[in-house]
Amino acid sequence: MEMVRDFILTFQREPYTTLMEHNQMDWHNLSEINFALLLNNRIQCSMVQAEWFDTPYDRGVKIFCREVNNTREDVAKVVDLQSMASAEEALGIIGNVDNVLDYPTMLHKAYNSMRLGDILGKASVKLKRNDDVDLLPVYGELTSVVANQATGLSLIKDVNYKDYESFDKCGYSPIDDITGNFPSDGPLTVMGIQGVGKSFFGANLLTKYLIQHPQKTAGIYTLEMSAEHYCKRTIKMYPEMESMLSDRLFVSGQVRGIEDLIAEVATKRLDLVLLDDLDGIVPEESPAAYQGVWKRVRELCRFIKIPFITLCQPNRASKIQVSNGERWLSPYDTAWSGSGENASALLIGLMRTNSTDMKTSVLSGILDDEDREFLIFMKSRDGWPLQVGPGIVRLEPDKKMWRGKVWQNRLWSMSGKQVGMRNKKSDEDL
Repeated sequence: MEMVRDFILTFQREPYTTLMEHNQMDWHNLSEINFALLLNNRIQCSMVQAEWFDTPYDRGVKIFCREVNNTREDVAKVVDLQSMASAEEALGIIGNVDNVLDYPTMLHKAYNSMRLGDILGKASVKLKRNDDVDLLPVYGELTSVVANQATGLSLIKDVNYKDYESFDKCGYSPIDDITGNFPSDGPLTVMGIQGVGKSFFGANLLTKYLIQHPQKTAGIYTLEMSAEHYCKRTIKMYPEMESMLSDRLFVSGQVRGIEDLIAEVATKRLDLVLLDDLDGIVPEESPAAYQGVWKRVRELCRFIKIPFITLCQPNRASKIQVSNGERWLSPYDTAWSGSGENASALLIGLMRTNSTDMKTSVLSGILDDEDREFLIFMKSRDGWPLQVGPGIVRLEPDKKMWRGKVWQNRLWSMSGKQVGMRNKKSDEDL
């Protein structure tokens, strides 16, 4: 960083008017402007940190913000007169602009960019020499830059909320036509006991999504088998994954942890991610470990603004009860903690059962003696655009798992009654 700073100070800088016109103010320029804004009480100490400033302004900010009663004279003890004059000159050139609150954000971004440039520069020298390089600091700085750009405060007038849609079509009829609530961004959690076909459901949903959106890409992370095994097994069930989507669909069976997954997804800029299964990426079986993974999944969805499908098992107690036919899956059955339910934008349970296996009379109206596939819509963070949930959907038998038509085109409530529709449509429309 010292080398970069010396380079900046060695050469004569362009006039601020030219720099502002081309939006090319560097870290030193922004340090001068924010320092002057601070001394003239146009921004507050709470809006900046001393470490964001180039030398010698970082020392001046420490003095000025250390105590309320510190004055310019106190600051002048650590900032030379020429630097003070340069800061005042910079402030005079930008004039009485209305958007001075943007300058602390611009300074923070420039500071993070300088840090990243310094780390990348050092790593580059070592890489070119074929020396060992610790890439963790590089990843940490990249994450910091992404987070800073994604979480900075914005005026409401600058937020494009009018064009934002909470839900997006995914191409899968039980979601698009019955509940209408595939999340535009956020975790979509699919829960089911072993053997219910979670992997096939996830692959089917992802395939439908990519067919619905021809320009988008997706990635599958399989924790239960190798990439080769997964592709062989799944393409046999859904051949269009290979025939139509092979150039837009990525797969990996080697992800080691949630941080590796996030780094790769951010780098490839995927539009949809399927994690099969989440339990395999949690470092230890504890509520804290699960909560940590769910938190990172939710952050990824928020920063990159994509949906993220996670497949997971219910907890041990509910797994036994559901397997014995004592009850249906509930929102609070996610393994180890309520973190999965809390994090989910959409929470779906999968069950395959019949009236003989189920020991409860609830929903007897949609049960018969044959094995049927049921989707239990448990939670939708942003509501239910079409038929009002939560509720259960029964699929008609189909040779391919989880591709049957919706029985009676209806969502059934947990008490066995038909659910009303928010927007009345005919069966033909569905």
